[in-house]
Amino acid sequence: FTEAVDILPTFLDLLGEEPAPHLDGRSLKPFLSGEAPAAWRDAAHWEFDFRSVAAGEAERHFGIASRQCNLAVIRTERFKYVHFGGNLPPLLFDLENDPDELDNLAADPSHLAVRLEFAERLLAWRAEHLDQSLALAELTENGLVGHAAGLPPRHT
Repeated sequence: FTEAVDILPTFLDLLGEEPAPHLDGRSLKPFLSGEAPAAWRDAAHWEFDFRSVAAGEAERHFGIASRQCNLAVIRTERFKYVHFGGNLPPLLFDLENDPDELDNLAADPSHLAVRLEFAERLLAWRAEHLDQSLALAELTENGLVGHAAGLPPRHT
């Protein structure tokens, strides 16, 4: 599985440059030579913001606030789980048995363990991939240190 966040690290790798530490993706360069990178991901993740700021259509349709009009997805070879903001019900599809995603299994008691596993995996992914660009910097008595300053962090 690849994600859009892999594009910039791939270009940087092809140019012989190191990616900045705050970038989430990984280089796809090994795949270009037929190699599989060590510990490659077994799922794709994405988020989508479906708010309608100007017209408020999505907000009215779902009866939720604008900041709740978002979703996050984790997709493996077998399952796809979609978690919505605003307490909208989740979606869970068994892609092996339902490739057209017509049968939502999220409320099926026999799939509760799968739903919980994917909700936890998605939560862990979101926690790991929060915007940490400022977390990789520290304001010291000598000024800004770390990524935001363009300097490596110092451990003294």
